[in-house]
Amino acid sequence: MWYTIENRGPQCKELRIFGEIGFEVSAEQLVADLDEIDRNIPLHVQIHTPGGSVFDGLAIYNRLKAHLAPVTTEVIGMAASMGSIIMLAGDHRLMNEGSWVMIHNPASSAFGESKDLNKAAQTLDQFKSGLLDIYARNLKLPRDTISSMMDEETWFNAADAIAAGFAHEVTAPEVDVAANLRDADVTRFERPPNFLKEIKAVNTSQTNQKLANLEAEDQRKTEILAVFDGFPAYSATLHACLQDRSCTEAQARHKLQDAMKAYNDANISPTGGVVSVKSNVDGDTRQAFRDQLAVRMGAKPTDDMHPAVRNGDISRMGNKAIFEAVARSRGFTSEPVGGWLQQPGSDVPGITIDAANVVAAQAYDEAPETDRWTAENTANDFKTHNHVQSDITGFPKLESENEQIQYGKLSDKNETNSVDTYGVQIALSRQLLVNGEVENIGRLVTQIARTARSTQLDTLYNKLIANPTLSEDSTALFHANHSNLISGGGSVLGVAGLTAALLAMRQQTGLGGRKLGLTPAYLLVPAALEVTARQLIASSVDPSSSGADIANPFQNFVEVIVESRLDDDSATAWYLMANPNQVDTFEQLYLEGPAPRIVENDNTASGVLGTTWLAYFDHGVSPLDFRGMLKSAGA
Repeated sequence: MWYTIENRGPQCKELRIFGEIGFEVSAEQLVADLDEIDRNIPLHVQIHTPGGSVFDGLAIYNRLKAHLAPVTTEVIGMAASMGSIIMLAGDHRLMNEGSWVMIHNPASSAFGESKDLNKAAQTLDQFKSGLLDIYARNLKLPRDTISSMMDEETWFNAADAIAAGFAHEVTAPEVDVAANLRDADVTRFERPPNFLKEIKAVNTSQTNQKLANLEAEDQRKTEILAVFDGFPAYSATLHACLQDRSCTEAQARHKLQDAMKAYNDANISPTGGVVSVKSNVDGDTRQAFRDQLAVRMGAKPTDDMHPAVRNGDISRMGNKAIFEAVARSRGFTSEPVGGWLQQPGSDVPGITIDAANVVAAQAYDEAPETDRWTAENTANDFKTHNHVQSDITGFPKLESENEQIQYGKLSDKNETNSVDTYGVQIALSRQLLVNGEVENIGRLVTQIARTARSTQLDTLYNKLIANPTLSEDSTALFHANHSNLISGGGSVLGVAGLTAALLAMRQQTGLGGRKLGLTPAYLLVPAALEVTARQLIASSVDPSSSGADIANPFQNFVEVIVESRLDDDSATAWYLMANPNQVDTFEQLYLEGPAPRIVENDNTASGVLGTTWLAYFDHGVSPLDFRGMLKSAGA
């Protein structure tokens, strides 16, 4: 971005355009920056450009023409091609001694058939006509003369530019015009003045240096933009850093932290040693505070986190930046979390608990999962919830086209479920808080989440092993009357045992007596049967046969789930489970979701050094139907 906007004086802004239009000078960004200043303040525009994009040049020209206060344009090196159009946007136009203006026909590259090339030529003619309109309104020359000059690529020195009407006066240069002309790339033009070509021939090294400088400037701005990524509230500070070519990435980071400090000074107030985040605190900063703390506690960056965290930009505005900014504003150290957590009435502990819940949710999701064969639902309260299942006996055949369709015969059953609350109190010691060991707090939160997951699985498998009675027929869940309990020698886990279990599940009927045609999705086994189960399901040949050419009918037939809790009941029993989306099995019911919630304990006993959190979840487990589950005793 080779342009700058600076104060020329108390009542004037100066815009310097030094670069190729549309490439080094973006019209979109330049116009956006101009829109940030008062249109009633005069503009002084210094120009040194070889031209560039017609569209970008026209956008800049029209924006300058729309400026309400007077606009002065000054050519300090050259205003070639579209640069000459931008120059004409000035109400008063100046030429520095030794500066040049150039006009020529618009040009482009084209590829394709003759019709494509003809269309491209017509487009260029339309461009030229539009540019001619601008030249004709401003110059002292006839339109045909201007058109011929464009055809010939015509250069105007300062005196010629005034005679033609480009400029109103010649002024002594405020910058080194010769140096700017030496840097100018004139190789793209057909008829540049001879002295420019001679200067260019002996200054290749200066051109290379300019390219190197341009690359360095692009790199500087890229690094600064990365520092401010995700902090839109500090765009003014970003703009100042981009405009100041001496500002490095490290300096930009400090300026952002200083801006955040200034903001926090106005929005975070201490009362009796308590840090209180005001209700109007920048939401962007609040989210960044929470997410940075969550990452420090061990959470992984996710798509819904603050961009500075999501993009992994921890080195620039990451782990400690926000802590340092807020801490310095309140006189804390760079590790203020322990101090904040111990200050009653502060909003910061609430943000910290929010971060802990982010960690807990991730840790819960990553905990071992062996309950994929169950359905999960949400309750609105702690009341007993009825699960009603209805079935239609069938569709009777119509004996004639005039026969009335009869009411279907409905059968229904009802099972119940409700949620219970499980909770634990966690003490965070004063030593842990003062030492600022945020990672240790994160490990504690992770352990809380994993323990919650384990407790829920304990409840589920305890109920499965207990073989509860169903309301439907006052019969145990697994029972011979339900055709879902197999025992004896034929129940051993193997091809024969799976065959018998599969047949029993296939023959299950619904409430209305129809065959359900169920397909098992999961083979649930204790740890003692893990190797046997995996060999049975993974093998391409029948493990029970001595012949290597006999195919295994159960290869990849179901997913094996190994659950060591089953070993406490039996080392030989195993289960087939249908997909809960196909037929009801067990239901796990939650009130606020499965992951544990962490809240602050407002009833901390007086005199306790440290603070306490409460972690809880609401969970209920109940079997809904026997038809999608089968137990095989294995002996």
